[in-house]
Amino acid sequence: MSIVEYVVQGSGVWLDSSESNVADCVVKFSHLPEPVPFTAIRDDVYDYAEQILDMLTAGEAGPVKSYADYSAEIAAAAFESEKVNRVKLLAAIAMLDPDGEENLSIDPDDEDVFGDGLKSNAALDLIRLKLRREI
Repeated sequence: MSIVEYVVQGSGVWLDSSESNVADCVVKFSHLPEPVPFTAIRDDVYDYAEQILDMLTAGEAGPVKSYADYSAEIAAAAFESEKVNRVKLLAAIAMLDPDGEENLSIDPDDEDVFGDGLKSNAALDLIRLKLRREI
């Protein structure tokens, strides 16, 4: 008897380009009360890892997200995170005003060198000016 009861429908994501050897999914094991996240790796020491991969390949858990789609989502999330972090950094720098002087601002005519909607040259200039004040 297998300890794998089922793989949650639609939870599978291939983590390798061959889309057959490594996958993340959510699995209900017979000895656990709730389904849990699981990374199945072919040739794992546990037989049920291969069983889970076979279930995913056979479509028993519904569609499995492709490696290409998953990779694109990860890349987009990383890009968005970097963009948000730069906005936060600019906001924090703009709030620094140790000398009581007027805060520096970003010129709306500056070039968007990274193509992400942020005026990156102005951001770097702003950081340089703020650091010069601190030195």
